[in-house]
Amino acid sequence: MRTTVTLEPEVEKLIGHLSVQKRLSKFINECIKEHFRNAEKRRLEGKLALAYKRANEEGDAIREEFNTIEIERWPEW
Repeated sequence: MRTTVTLEPEVEKLIGHLSVQKRLSKFINECIKEHFRNAEKRRLEGKLALAYKRANEEGDAIREEFNTIEIERWPEW
């Protein structure tokens, strides 16, 4: 796909050394790929944090169930 990208003057000054079109295109492609990788990583981290929270809550419920069990003592001989 070909597209036109308009850069802000400050950004243009920062990447001036990438002025050769192929290098600039490669740089833009890498930035876009990294953006999507980071977005996916954040999404997975959020799901993982939610899963840990749910597992912790379930663990609390299981521990409370065990607390209600009568503990049998060892016989004293």
